[in-house]
Amino acid sequence: MIAERLKRWNGHLAKVGLETGSMTPWLYHELKDQGFPVICMDARRAADALKARPEKTDKADAQALAEILASGLYSAVHVKTMESHRLKALLGAREQLVNVKRQLYGQVRGLLRNSSQM
Repeated sequence: MIAERLKRWNGHLAKVGLETGSMTPWLYHELKDQGFPVICMDARRAADALKARPEKTDKADAQALAEILASGLYSAVHVKTMESHRLKALLGAREQLVNVKRQLYGQVRGLLRNSSQM
């Protein structure tokens, strides 16, 4: 839906700005693949600029982000590839499984030790 809305201005857009967040990698790569000039900005620095504004609405925030992009006062961040994010997720899941296995072994060992002393 976002790409459909942006297609009206395709060719006239100098930059499409995104803040870092959980959906950023997917959105960044999808828009980039469709030919949009996407820039990913550090959300913490953008938030500092947004705090100074009196009006706190989504529309006002979008306008402020556009002004930040136009002025060049932003910190562009690198967005890792989707493969990199996939590998990170797999490694995180593996770490969780290893931790659960270790906890379970410890609990069973503790239960067996106590029952052999009775």
